[in-house]
Amino acid sequence: MALEDLGGETLEGFVLAQTSQGRLPAVPEIVDWGKQLALLLKAVHEAGIAYGDIKSTNIVRVADGSLRLLDLEGAYPIDSKDDPLPPGTRGYISAGRSPGRAPSVLDDIYGVGALLYLLATGAEPSLAADPQNLLKRPLRLLNPAVPPALARIIEDCLSCEGEDRPQSAADLHSEFSKVLPPASPLPVYGQWNWAHADVTSDVDWWSLAKRIGDTLCEASFTLPGDQGVGWVTTHPAGAGIRSRDINAGAAGTVLALAELVSALGEPRHREVLAQGARALRFMPRPKGKPLTGLYLGEGGVAAALLRAGQVLGNEALVQEASSRGFWIADHGFSSPDMMSGAAGRLRTQLLLWDETQDDRHLHDAIAAGDWLLEHVDLHSAGWPMPGGYGSMGGRIFLGYAHGLAGIADALLDLYDATNGARYLDAAAQSVRSLAVTARARAGVGEGTSWPDALDEAVTAPFWCRGSAGICRFLTNAAAHGIECAFALAESAAVSVARGARWSSPVQCHGLSGNIEVLLDVYQATGDPRHNREASCLSRMLLEWASGQGHRLCWPSENGTTLAPDFMVGYAGVAVCLVRLGDPEVRPHLLTRAGFRL
Repeated sequence: MALEDLGGETLEGFVLAQTSQGRLPAVPEIVDWGKQLALLLKAVHEAGIAYGDIKSTNIVRVADGSLRLLDLEGAYPIDSKDDPLPPGTRGYISAGRSPGRAPSVLDDIYGVGALLYLLATGAEPSLAADPQNLLKRPLRLLNPAVPPALARIIEDCLSCEGEDRPQSAADLHSEFSKVLPPASPLPVYGQWNWAHADVTSDVDWWSLAKRIGDTLCEASFTLPGDQGVGWVTTHPAGAGIRSRDINAGAAGTVLALAELVSALGEPRHREVLAQGARALRFMPRPKGKPLTGLYLGEGGVAAALLRAGQVLGNEALVQEASSRGFWIADHGFSSPDMMSGAAGRLRTQLLLWDETQDDRHLHDAIAAGDWLLEHVDLHSAGWPMPGGYGSMGGRIFLGYAHGLAGIADALLDLYDATNGARYLDAAAQSVRSLAVTARARAGVGEGTSWPDALDEAVTAPFWCRGSAGICRFLTNAAAHGIECAFALAESAAVSVARGARWSSPVQCHGLSGNIEVLLDVYQATGDPRHNREASCLSRMLLEWASGQGHRLCWPSENGTTLAPDFMVGYAGVAVCLVRLGDPEVRPHLLTRAGFRL
């Protein structure tokens, strides 16, 4: 077969590039592409062929802006009686189409609807929790800038009943041709149309959190030799591994159960928490140079044991956590970040000091803070990641997990503990750096975004690398009276609420993490707008729920992975639900205030 190199990029790549910066395609562009797709399919259908596999990877946008169809493997004669190939791609398969039935014109119309849903919302259909019901996450709740007329066309295409869809590609083109509406005006921040969001007002968040706790208990397995219970992550980053860290390991699950026991006091949760903490004590350290940070490292293990000891009233666990803090203090520093390095170690030692009042923990926290001040890049007022961290080496990140925001937030903790002006000064310089690197966010609504690292593109507003984690630090900085931090935090909150509504449920880079940041700002300011926006995101979090009977969980980045993890699984969702049940008071867990509750 003779092939032509079209160049360009797939619509999958185009949308990913947009959403990775917290943006979505413009409405006129979506309408134009819908018309083009209708004409392309009209030509295919008139040739007696059903295309069979409409999806974002099979459509190329070439240099002049026009679209081309790729990959005809799923194409099939409309009237053929031969056995067809398996039906299409998850999320794009027509509702009601079953294996063994040949694709039809109406199946292609459904595929166009799924593709337009992606373009309008950023929510990839193939990753949906319910791939046969994409509209479970309402289109205009995900993107209120979509005009009602365009939303109606997409919803008609996605109808479960074939007779409710446009009956031909020509009909679909006609729908687009006669309706070319402007984008809807965006609701003012904190004043959304609550037609969809008000269902959260009667939600019993703690009851849902309890059901996740029940699921965590059932997901545990008993270890030999009376060593307690453990969990195995199913997340792609470490599927099948029995890890120890907070990010995707036992420390995170123990931490989440401790929060549930603290809030709900369920006996079964308490029992499994005790057994999980016991197992965490016995788990061997990984070989090689240890990481001492909070989310990836020994600091997280110590923090989880400490919190379990606090909640259970188990002084032996508290002392075990303290001993691990002393062990950490015997090791040198490598990276500066919160995730795996000095900033995370600093916070861990302050958590231990708050509980034990043993000044050895405070001294190591001061040593970590002083090491950070010694290793700041004076030109950028940021902290470069060292070599040995792959592609991260040498880059100066701005976000919370690996960059300036998390490091400066830890330095504010140290200022609170010591009244050392040098730590407050460093945090103030970090705010000034963020003011310089801030970018007005294009796309759905206003707000402020930041690059992932210096001199790079703006990134989506998540806890790990974007506006959400930065907003958390700026909110804390504003509480310390640092100039311009409040205005930056307020603007960042808009990006947090508006820039990733399509995202997964998780803490690290999803809805749970963003909801918690909005609750941080609400608690700090008392401004109900931030709580309303958190409630609006919680409406979308609800639609990711999965389970039957008393078991309930939330998937990770796609609709099929169910991981019992803190940062990338349903354990972290449970912690978010606990805060939604007490939004005025309950602080973010992994803070000094969170460990004092």
